[in-house]
Amino acid sequence: MNLVPPATGLQNWEDLDPARHPFSWDEDEEDHLRTLVRAWVPPVLSGTAGWWQAEYWCENQVDAIIRDRYGNWAQGWNRCHRHDGAIGSWVTGANSVTTPDETAGRVVAALLEWRAWVERTAQRFAELAPPPEGPPEDPCWPPGNERSSTKQRRLPARTTPMRRRATNVTA
Repeated sequence: MNLVPPATGLQNWEDLDPARHPFSWDEDEEDHLRTLVRAWVPPVLSGTAGWWQAEYWCENQVDAIIRDRYGNWAQGWNRCHRHDGAIGSWVTGANSVTTPDETAGRVVAALLEWRAWVERTAQRFAELAPPPEGPPEDPCWPPGNERSSTKQRRLPARTTPMRRRATNVTA
């Protein structure tokens, strides 16, 4: 059986915004997710001989479970640092799928790490937002605020062409 529906993708902040996507987590939910994940870990891993097909298949099934259970916002749970993501608890199916218990632990840690990143991002957006009573077109409000460093600045044009450094190649 294959659970994987096509991912819809994240189009904008509303797809991630924790204010629009509540997340309730407790011990019972953690136990339930661990049980769901353990069921999809293959009894024999394919490893390098099988191009990690079983491990990637498991990761895809777990991704479908997570998106189905928690919503589209959760599809970033497996975007690791190695691939410019926010998650350190999960790398790829080939690296992170091992035993059922270890894999379930990594999935739980990665999902919670992803949610924490989404919530920190929402908090940062709120901190940098213009005040509701202030003029939204003034990106420097209030003066000296960190927000002023986020406005676009034009970089000076390069006045001299870049030169390649000569390299001596000897055969």
